[in-house]
Amino acid sequence: MTAGGLQKGPAYGYNYGYGYRQYSASGSDEEKVVDKNLKTLNEYLELLKHLESTRSFTGTQKDPARTCNDLFMRFPEKPSGDYWVDPNEGSKIDMVRVFCNRTTNETCIYPKQPVVEKEKWFNGRDQYKWAMQELMSEIEGVLYAAEIRQMKVMKLLSTRARQEVKYLCKNSHAWFTNKGSMARKTIKFLTDNEYELHGHSIDLPLKPEILSDGCQIKDGKWHETVFKFNTNKLDYLPVLDVAAYDIGDGHEKFGMEIGPICFS
Repeated sequence: MTAGGLQKGPAYGYNYGYGYRQYSASGSDEEKVVDKNLKTLNEYLELLKHLESTRSFTGTQKDPARTCNDLFMRFPEKPSGDYWVDPNEGSKIDMVRVFCNRTTNETCIYPKQPVVEKEKWFNGRDQYKWAMQELMSEIEGVLYAAEIRQMKVMKLLSTRARQEVKYLCKNSHAWFTNKGSMARKTIKFLTDNEYELHGHSIDLPLKPEILSDGCQIKDGKWHETVFKFNTNKLDYLPVLDVAAYDIGDGHEKFGMEIGPICFS
């Protein structure tokens, strides 16, 4: 049928049909690309599955476990001891040697330098001094055997964390006490999320349990106060540094022992 010498129907149909055929061809090419990518992905997943099946996760340096909990679930007969773990399951280059506690299924990661020697570290008016960052010139504070990314993954795989810190004292008070209207300053803890915890805080987001407090006494002898953190607030641990306060006078000395951070 014509109108003004032009064929309306066939011309419109041809243009529409051409556009449709062009779209179909383009869609076919896209489908081929998608199919190819899916095939590659499936092959990769099969490879991962195969590699997974060939590993035993025995906790050795050649075959690290993901966590101690995973290790004991696979091998319930294994005793407590030192094992190798790789929480992020990537390259073995950042795997870490830890202590696996069979009783609690904990993965315990040790500090690289757990001890601050018992010394006269500071002379002068009592004031806060960060043990690692200021007195020992360890700018990053307490360093742990696990790298930061492994520590972060370990937190994601855990629901609780615990850690103990021992303050060794000679004529140096450690924690908050009230004597009448007098309240003395205490040591402070720098947490992993850079929060400063100290005993004269009114409302602590994370409060340590005092297992023993021998540093109440000033008798010229060495004593110790032991702090224990046990929390589901994993952002706070591990402890990055400890600041002592009552350390300036002539006979005041201190030292520290930083315990491992244990995840469960």
